[in-house]
Amino acid sequence: MNSSDLLIDKIESRIHQVAGWQDSIPVALGSWARGELCLKSDLDILFLGSEQKTIEIVQALQNEGYKVRARVPEDFSDWTVGVQVKDTLALLVFKALTPEGEIAAHMQRQQVLANSALCKRIFREVLKERKERNLKFDSLHNFLEPNLKLGPGGLRDIEQALQILPLVDKKNRLSAKHPAIVALRESKIFLLQIRQKLHEMGFFDQLIGSEQKELSEFFKFSSHKEFMRQVSKNFSRAHFYSGWIFEYFKASQKQRDFIESQNPKTAQDLMVLFREDSSLLMQRLVRSKMDQIHNESLNEPITEKQKGLLLREAILFRTKDSLTQAIFQSRWICKISPRIKPLVGYVQHDQYHRLAAEAHVLQACRELKRIWKSERLLGALSWVHKKLSAKDWEILSWVAFYHDIAKGQKGDHSVLGARAVREDLAEFEVNPSLIEKVAFLVENHLQLSIAAFRKNPQDLKTWQEFYSLGFDLHRVYLLAVFTAVDIRATNIEAWNQWKATLLSDAVKRFQDPQYLDLYSLTQKLMTEFSRGLSDKLDPSVIQFFSRSTVEKDLLSFRKPKAGETVKVTSDSLKILRDRKKKIWLRIRRKKDAVGLFERYVRAIFLSGASIEQALIQTLPEVGVYDLFQLKSHLSSNQLLKRIQAGLPDSAIGPSSSSLPPIQFNRIELVSESETEFILSFQGVDQRGLLWAIASELQLNEVSVISARVHTWGRQVDDLIHIKPIKDIEAILNRLRKKWVVDSGQETK
Repeated sequence: MNSSDLLIDKIESRIHQVAGWQDSIPVALGSWARGELCLKSDLDILFLGSEQKTIEIVQALQNEGYKVRARVPEDFSDWTVGVQVKDTLALLVFKALTPEGEIAAHMQRQQVLANSALCKRIFREVLKERKERNLKFDSLHNFLEPNLKLGPGGLRDIEQALQILPLVDKKNRLSAKHPAIVALRESKIFLLQIRQKLHEMGFFDQLIGSEQKELSEFFKFSSHKEFMRQVSKNFSRAHFYSGWIFEYFKASQKQRDFIESQNPKTAQDLMVLFREDSSLLMQRLVRSKMDQIHNESLNEPITEKQKGLLLREAILFRTKDSLTQAIFQSRWICKISPRIKPLVGYVQHDQYHRLAAEAHVLQACRELKRIWKSERLLGALSWVHKKLSAKDWEILSWVAFYHDIAKGQKGDHSVLGARAVREDLAEFEVNPSLIEKVAFLVENHLQLSIAAFRKNPQDLKTWQEFYSLGFDLHRVYLLAVFTAVDIRATNIEAWNQWKATLLSDAVKRFQDPQYLDLYSLTQKLMTEFSRGLSDKLDPSVIQFFSRSTVEKDLLSFRKPKAGETVKVTSDSLKILRDRKKKIWLRIRRKKDAVGLFERYVRAIFLSGASIEQALIQTLPEVGVYDLFQLKSHLSSNQLLKRIQAGLPDSAIGPSSSSLPPIQFNRIELVSESETEFILSFQGVDQRGLLWAIASELQLNEVSVISARVHTWGRQVDDLIHIKPIKDIEAILNRLRKKWVVDSGQETK
C-alpha cells in the first residue's frame, strides 16, 4: 500500500467515526478520487445530504489539520450550475463513499458527457487555462525549482490531458496503450512520487533547490544533476504529449487522417513533411518514425554529408522558426546530431540559465533568427547588424548550435565545442575556411562578454589580450551579435539596454586604432625582448605616443644578438613629442636606485618646468623607463640642459626651504597586496606637488615602484605604487598631518 492509500484510509476512517456520517452523502473529488492524495493536498468533497452531518465531518477533519474544500451543489439535478466551466472537469472523476452518492455521481457524469456543447466549452476553457498557467510558470525560478503540480508538463497538465478524453474521444481513438497515454501515465507516477515525498518532508509543490540533493539520494539517483535531468525530461515529455492530445482533438478529422496516412521512408522525407507541417501532430508522427528511418540495419545509412545538410537546414537563420522548433521538440535533432542528446534535460544550476542545455541551444538558434529579421532587438548594438553578410549569419547559425554542445563534459566546454565543430563540419564536407571561423567563435564565445561586463573595456590590456587570442575587427562584430544572442537565449530578462550599450561601447573601443597599435607594439617587443617587458609596459603609452616612437625608443636599449653590431644606448635623458606635439621627458637608467624618483622630480622642478602627467615604470631588460609630460617656456634643448644640470651624481636630500608650501584634499591607501601598496594623493594643482611627495616618501624610506601622475583642469590625482611596508598607517598619518587641509583625515 502506497502513501496515498494509507492517507486516504486514514481520512475515510475518520469520517466513519462521525455518527450518522452516511447522511451527509460525501463524494470525493480531485486527487482523493484519483488515489493521488498527498499530505498537503486539499480535500475536495461534494456533500449531497444532511447539512448538520456535513458540518460535523468538515469540523472533524479541520480539527486534525486537513485543508477541506467542501461544496454543495447549487442545483442537485445539475451539478455544473454555479461551477466555472473548466472546473466542471473535476466532476467526471469521483469516489462516492455511499451507494446514493455513487448513483448520483454516475448520473451527473453521464449528463455532462451527453451534452456535446458543454463538452466543447469545457475543452476550450481547459485549453485556455493551460496556456495561461504555462505562461505564468514560464520563468527562470520555475525551471530551476519546478512546481510539480502547476508547472508546464506538471501533474495538472497531465491530468487535464487525461480527463478531457471522455469529453472529446467518443470513438476511443486513443486507447490506454497509445504511446501518448503511456508516456503521460509514466511521467505522472514519477512526478507524483516526488510530490508525495516532498510533502512528507514538510514542503509543498515547489521542488526547491535545497531539497533536491536529499530527494536524489532518497530515489537512489547517481547524482543530484542526474535526478534533475530526469525531472526535466519528464516535464518536457509530459508537456509535449499533453499538448499533443489537445492539438489532436482541436484538429479536424481531415487533418488527422492526412498526417496518419503519411509513411516517410527516408530522413529527407521527414524534412519534407516538416516543411509542409510543423505542428505537434506532425512532430509525434516523426517521433514514431525516426528510429526506424535512422536504423542502419534496416535502411541504407545516411551519409555524414546528408546529416550535415539536414542539420544546416534545421538551424539556418533563414529557416522558419516553426520548422526549427519542430525538429528539436520532436527529438529528431538527436538523430541528426547525436552530440546534443546528452544535453536533453541537463539543467545548469547557476540561477542564471533559465533552460536546460538542449533547450538553450534551440533558443539560441531561434534568437539568432529573430535578430537577423529585426536589428532593433540588439538595441544600442544594432549598428553592428549592418556589418554582417549572409555568409556571416550562416557562420553564426553554426555557432548558435555548437557553442554549448560540450556542456556537462569534463574540461572547458568552449574548447571541446570547437573540437566538435572541426570534427563534425569536416565530415559534413563544409568549406574549411568556414569551419575555422565557426570553431574560433565557439572556442571564444564568452570572451567579449567577459571583456565588456567583467573587465575594464577602457583598459588597453583588455584589448591587448583580445588581439592575442586572434581577434580582428570583423570577428569582434560577429561575436558581439552572438553575445547578444547567447544572453537572450540564456535568460531574456538578462538582456537590457544597459548591456547592449556596454557591448556597443566595447566594440567601438576595439575599433580604436590605438588598441591595434598596442598589440602590434607588444608583439614586436616580444620578438626582441622577453614577454615580461610587454606585460610590464604601461599600455597608456600608446594613448600618448605613436607606436613607431615607442618601438624605436625601446629597441635602442636591446642587447645585440649573436653576430650583430648594435650600439647599446646607455643611461640617458631624451625629449620626445607625443601625438599632440607636447613635450615629454624620457628618463632611462639601467639600474634603479633609492631616491632616484625624487632626484628627477627635483631636477624638473628646479628647471622651472611643471609636470602635467607622468608614467613611472621599471621594465625588465630595459630598467627605469619614466615619462614626464612637461610644460615649459624653454626650447627642448634648453630644458634638457637645465634638467641635466640639476641632477647631482648622488642623492641629496631636499632643502626644506626650497620646497614650496603645499596642501592636499585627501591622502589614502587605495590598494594593498603582497607585492605593492598604492597611495592616492588628491588635491588642487600647485607647483611642486610631485617633488614634495617624492621627497617626503624618500625621507620616510619608502621605495617607489611606479606612479601614474595626472593633472586635469585644476585637479591633481596622483597614484604612487610603493613596496609594502609595515608602518604604512603611521606614515600616512604623518603625511596627512603635514599636508591635508581637513585634518580630520589624520585618524584614518
